[in-house]
Amino acid sequence: MRGTIGWIAGLLCLVSLLMSGPVRAQDDLDQMFQDMEGAFKELESQLDALDREFTHTLARQWKELEDKVGLKNFDAPKPIRIPAAPTAMPPAPTPDQEQVLVSPQVIAAPAPASTAVKPLGGKGQDLAFDFYGQSILIKHDARIRSVKPAGKINNQAIAGYWAILGGYGGQPLVDQFLHYQKQLALNDWGYFMLAHQAGEALHQNPALANLFTWFILTKSGYQTRVGYTDKDVILFGACQTTVYGSPFVTLGGSRFFALSTKGTSTRFGNLFTYDGEYPKTGRPIDLGFQKYPNLKPAPLDKNLAFDFRGKNNQVAVRLDRTLVDFMKFYPQTDFQVYFEAAASPYGGASLLKSLGPLVQGRSEVEAVRTLLRFSQKAFQYKTDQESFGREKVLLPEETMAYPYSDCEDRSILFSFLVRNLTGLQVVGLDRSE
Repeated sequence: MRGTIGWIAGLLCLVSLLMSGPVRAQDDLDQMFQDMEGAFKELESQLDALDREFTHTLARQWKELEDKVGLKNFDAPKPIRIPAAPTAMPPAPTPDQEQVLVSPQVIAAPAPASTAVKPLGGKGQDLAFDFYGQSILIKHDARIRSVKPAGKINNQAIAGYWAILGGYGGQPLVDQFLHYQKQLALNDWGYFMLAHQAGEALHQNPALANLFTWFILTKSGYQTRVGYTDKDVILFGACQTTVYGSPFVTLGGSRFFALSTKGTSTRFGNLFTYDGEYPKTGRPIDLGFQKYPNLKPAPLDKNLAFDFRGKNNQVAVRLDRTLVDFMKFYPQTDFQVYFEAAASPYGGASLLKSLGPLVQGRSEVEAVRTLLRFSQKAFQYKTDQESFGREKVLLPEETMAYPYSDCEDRSILFSFLVRNLTGLQVVGLDRSE
């Protein structure tokens, strides 16, 4: 124990780079170190065994790596103008032709969740912020807020930050985030954004916000890393699927992608990171959308129109602007994630309800033609680079909300409609040319 306390006290001197406060005269240094040594002896006693062990790991020598350039999800450039398709429609099937008629089932879209959420509660100061219309309240020790950047970042300072959150926050702090994850029905990416927004509100500093997010995610069981350069602290996460356009490092055979709430990140070059996992972690981030977050909805009514066999069809939909905003900088990942996404409570459900009568009683072939015509003609075409300045694959809710979409967005929408309105199986093919 004496050796551990001595190591913590030594670490304190390095962690002082992160602590706020006036610079003292040389004659006061000894007294300052004695005062802070006592504080850290108290802090060390509050760390559980796992945090003490992990803090030792972080304080050891980190290794230097070079990040890899983000992978591309599209090799060939997309057409600036949508390719022209034949204008002639195949003839409608005649009554004497063998047909399987479509009868859309009751739409199994989830009902909008209740937006009422309650804090878990606890002791400490209030950290209050808005998360997509939801009021979040996190209780925390005031001493965490006192951490300020004040010098060059290094691994000892990062180890000290972990010790501070472990000693002054620990599992009760993490439990509040897990509580909100459940109440808000957040998928893993939503949980990351919640933790990061809390870190920004707490510290108002990008580097410390990343460290705070790293602590919350790691203590929640996710497989994460942090790295540092001369200027930045970078948060990395192992993901179940590829994150395109994001720099990454490979550790232990796994790719760790740079995580950002503002879209794809630029390369960092050489950086330092650590070996080893926090005990009881190892869960990669799942970017799947089998559930949608319980955020405060912002309904947006929209009318879509398309012509089919000489008839103009009007399709009324009700979208959720909050969900569209939530997805604004969602990581670009494997197409499987988009093709397998569930129906969203607003846009997805209302679209299925409006299109259902248009395919009711039609043959499977004619129903699929109707849905294909809608996917092709109800939206204007622009490439992602023209619309967003970057690649962005859209979920059906986004395709309906934005004024423009391109080929893969419509393929995902078409697949969603066929699966949910006809019950037919759909196979997505990714062609390189």
